[in-house]
Amino acid sequence: MEIGIVGGGLAGLAAARALKDRGFEPVVFDKGRGPGGRLSSRRTDLGALDLGAQYATAHNPEFRATVFGWLRDDVARRWSMTPSVRPPPRKRFQRRGPARFVGIPRMSAIARHLANDLDVRTATRVAAVVPASDGVRVRGEEDAELGCFDHVIVAAPAPQAQGIAPPADADVAKAIEAVEFAPCWAAAFEIPGGEATLPEACFINQGPIQWLARNGAKPERADGESVWVVHAGAEWSREWLETDGDTAAQGLWEALREQWPDLPEAPARSMAHRWRYARVTNPLERGSLADTHGVSYAGDWVADGRLEGAWLSGRRAAQRLLETANE
Repeated sequence: MEIGIVGGGLAGLAAARALKDRGFEPVVFDKGRGPGGRLSSRRTDLGALDLGAQYATAHNPEFRATVFGWLRDDVARRWSMTPSVRPPPRKRFQRRGPARFVGIPRMSAIARHLANDLDVRTATRVAAVVPASDGVRVRGEEDAELGCFDHVIVAAPAPQAQGIAPPADADVAKAIEAVEFAPCWAAAFEIPGGEATLPEACFINQGPIQWLARNGAKPERADGESVWVVHAGAEWSREWLETDGDTAAQGLWEALREQWPDLPEAPARSMAHRWRYARVTNPLERGSLADTHGVSYAGDWVADGRLEGAWLSGRRAAQRLLETANE
């Protein structure tokens, strides 16, 4: 069976890995320069930074076993950090929360580990997935033929999946159309001496910023000792969605100074990155979606919206395909 996968994020790589381990040779198409999606880390003038997913949690036993495998393979570490909360919670005693895991030396290490020995074709933008009489055709820009497969797993955000591969089944189309995403502006600020003012990591429940973390506070980070990464909330990110990166960074710096007035008037250096489909607001709480005509869908939006859910959704899509192949 020839299998194509559109999207080299965690869901697509998890599906490909499961299929590869069963003897198949899936082909993964990803528009980025490297696989990973929101696991990708960006090399910047401030160093290699995690601007997308900051960490993973592991609740499901299957995923937990996989994470422990990453620990054994030295591609991940536990981040022994309990983020602070701003404003502080009213209860005096708070739970530490779930264990948090990060890729080393950056989050993209997990994606590279999963992609090892897979056929991953990066910098390849898929424009359409088209069922045909001889299979499912994957087409790129300018209608270029990228391949013909017996089955294609579309592991892209729901709005992109719907545009690339409109479902033939009305129930699947209705489910995908109902899924909503929120954008997120991420910014990084170099703040020499910032540790005297800012926490190592913090959830912020007021104002434009939702998350703050010092990149160098994570295990085995060679870069980012004095660089803090912030994630804006959905409302602010929507309002500023179409602005340029410099303007977004300036806006988030002003918001940061509102929270911590002792910060300098400007950071030493800054940059920003826009995630148009950062967070699914109403995940489907399902494993995977199977359409007719040899197409299925996977992603965090099909599951529970977390990295763990993305991995599980990709695995479920692959397992469902394997069960069909054995019938």
